Amino acid sequence: MRLWLALGWSLVCLVAVLSLVPNPIETPTFKAQDKVLHLAAYGGLMLWFGAIYRTGGPRRRIGVLLLLMGAALELAQGATGYRSPQSLDVLANGAGVLLGWLLARTRLGRTLLLIESRL
Repeated sequence: MRLWLALGWSLVCLVAVLSLVPNPIETPTFKAQDKVLHLAAYGGLMLWFGAIYRTGGPRRRIGVLLLLMGAALELAQGATGYRSPQSLDVLANGAGVLLGWLLARTRLGRTLLLIESRL
């Protein structure tokens, strides 16, 4: 479990860094791409930690922490001078957390356990 946690917190750090760097990674352009990326990032994080923390209490705390992190990073973007905060990004982050929460309750949420049992 330590490996999964270390990888998960590394992903959290990656999201934080990419949220605050002046020129984030260029991606193919389509309408609302930014919102899709927010949804995917926070959904992936919630799914990852939801697969580690299978019970309600710890999973809820992670969900709340991810919601707070998303809002705090948006505020921090406003303080950078080169990024701008957007309330719709906070909503996309929240939708991602909800999606990840729901996916963690499916068979997909048992993927890390399956991998660990095979190692």
